[in-house]
Amino acid sequence: LAVGVAFLVYGRHAGDYEQIVLQGRQLSVVVMRGSRLQTVQLNPGWTKVSLPNPNSLLNLESGDLRGAIGRYVAAPVRERLLYELRRAFAAAAT
Repeated sequence: LAVGVAFLVYGRHAGDYEQIVLQGRQLSVVVMRGSRLQTVQLNPGWTKVSLPNPNSLLNLESGDLRGAIGRYVAAPVRERLLYELRRAFAAAAT
């Protein structure tokens, strides 16, 4: 029974992902967790990204919207992702 439950949980989350797409002045964040798909559209010029500490998730803030991304990125890679996102947001804002 325990093995069956483990396979069920694994199968439910095997297709989980996060996707960040920046096209022009449009930032799309797509998060798939289990059977739940969430898509948020943001303006990169108004979006702030931060990394409170190296082991935490990246925080996105835009107006009243707040969220965390980077669940599927290894902790050591998140700092590089932070740098790349900040650079891309600055370029999109000009």
